[in-house]
Amino acid sequence: MRDVNARLARAGQIVAQVDASRLGNQQQEMLSGLKDFISKASDALQAHDIPRAQVLADKASRLADDLAAALRNPKATR
Repeated sequence: MRDVNARLARAGQIVAQVDASRLGNQQQEMLSGLKDFISKASDALQAHDIPRAQVLADKASRLADDLAAALRNPKATR
């Protein structure tokens, strides 16, 4: 469960650093999906559904990494 919380915290930090008004359409979709995974993983944790929370946190983490990479190289995703 600690791993789940760490992944969600890191993904949340990336979300907090993003200025959504400066994102292209694909990046906005990535941000929306990331927020959705974070929310669903948090809901799963509250429901004590740890396996589901782990899967969702993993997806959030991967998408956060993809979004961070896209922000470093914006021409690749616009």
